[in-house]
Amino acid sequence: MKKEMFVLAVLATLAACSKTEVTPVASNVNSEITFNVAPRTKALSQTQTDFDHNNVFVSYAYYLGPGKTWAANNSEAQMYIDGSTISYNGNLWKNETTSYYWPKDGGSLTFFAYSYNKKDMTVGDNSGFACVWALGEDGQYQGGITGHFDVATNKNVDFLVADIAADKTENENNYAHTGVPTLFRHKLSMVNVAANLAEDYANKKFILNSVKFTNLYHYATYSQIPEMMAPGGNDFLPDQVYAENVGFEVKSGKLIAVPAEIKGGAGVEDGQYIYIPQEFNDNSYIVITYTVETVVGNNVVKEECTKTVKVKDVFPKWEMGHRYTFNLTFSLNEIHWDPAVENWIDDEAGKITIDR
Repeated sequence: MKKEMFVLAVLATLAACSKTEVTPVASNVNSEITFNVAPRTKALSQTQTDFDHNNVFVSYAYYLGPGKTWAANNSEAQMYIDGSTISYNGNLWKNETTSYYWPKDGGSLTFFAYSYNKKDMTVGDNSGFACVWALGEDGQYQGGITGHFDVATNKNVDFLVADIAADKTENENNYAHTGVPTLFRHKLSMVNVAANLAEDYANKKFILNSVKFTNLYHYATYSQIPEMMAPGGNDFLPDQVYAENVGFEVKSGKLIAVPAEIKGGAGVEDGQYIYIPQEFNDNSYIVITYTVETVVGNNVVKEECTKTVKVKDVFPKWEMGHRYTFNLTFSLNEIHWDPAVENWIDDEAGKITIDR
């Protein structure tokens, strides 16, 4: 709760005492600022992927005068670019209608950015972000990208925050484009589910029907510096469904991914696979429903089954930027027979007299 209150206080500070803004240079003599959004290139590891050219992000920049650095002088930083939406235009990442230019006096810019990893920056209820730079309770300037996010109103929206690009004075060539290096990182948690059988079972079929989580947080406040994601109060949802009405036949031999995105099926919504990072208590469960079908002659016997497991018994917590896979292995307890034969019971002997 203390962490959440700090974020709320910083957001309030944004409106009450925002720092002095510097008017961006708007001269064609100077170099225009463009953005170098990290794609997969030889300079990056294979864990990094392209930022979709159809998607957009919001960028902020703070100005410091000549000879000053963000690490030493960030308390003096002045807003230079205030929440500009950046998109891919003509092989450049820039604002569609407004050009921004590098300072001419030898000063530097430090950049912040966030995205929802989609084609626009619209967001559902209880959500929204800004770049805040304000004095914290400990006497240090804090904030960066700061705000709230609700996965219940933003189903499977991928909230991204870029690494801070500090003390920049010109466009660079770090990745595939020339511009401000902008490497985004996932700030929520992703869940996958995979399933298989422990072995082949004759005349048996396993149908996975649904996977859901109970009593998870769906809302959190985020702050970039110091970085934290604080789930909000008692904002639990009774159910967050990964997949339902799946009708997914589980096979033996290897784990097969269970789709959260349903293909077809009237009235069936896609499941949820992006969640708030959080630690789990004894009330958070993963609930799996499935059907076991047994063929007996011309008949099929169907058993409707439910398995409930505490999430913390599988993963104690979900962290920002991590993907967690629940591997479901279905098995049966084989029926064995235990034969025995009761001993003969001796009754009273019948007496027969033979006299001749």
